Amino acid sequence: MQRFLPTGATTVLLFLVLTAQAGAAEVHAKVRSALGEALRQKKESAEWSAVRIGNKIFEKDRLKTGKESEIVMALPDGSIVVVEEESEVSLAELNTKESAPQTQVEILSGNISFSAQKQVHQKSSFSFKTKHAVAAIRGTSGVVAIFRNQSIFSLASGKLQINSDLFLNGGETL
Repeated sequence: MQRFLPTGATTVLLFLVLTAQAGAAEVHAKVRSALGEALRQKKESAEWSAVRIGNKIFEKDRLKTGKESEIVMALPDGSIVVVEEESEVSLAELNTKESAPQTQVEILSGNISFSAQKQVHQKSSFSFKTKHAVAAIRGTSGVVAIFRNQSIFSLASGKLQINSDLFLNGGETL
């Protein structure tokens, strides 16, 4: 003979399950350092607010720095992205799907430097997007910049694939 929970207990159990799912943490990057004029625009917001150490940066949020300013953020995989002075970026894509984590940082102006962790999943990707190119990396460090309306990619180490047909190795700049 099967036993069923009383209606009140079933309701409480359902409430607890739904609350736990709703409270599940959304994937985010975390601000490790913010110097000078460091601003964030949350997705679906027109307002810019000051960035503070410890702030969570979510997918589609934008970051902007002023003169002599920078923002250092740590991504969920341990990669570090530094938004250099007078730059604006968007955390265009950030997910940690077990089978294929995806990260894309869009550089809208200025430049960023990065130290990316080696991508452990075959289908995972970490990329930088400018208005001229998309560059995919698999564990490397370097700089991506927009200068005089041109995209610049420079690697200290690792490999970088640009627009699926061009490759850079550590020590090279394009």
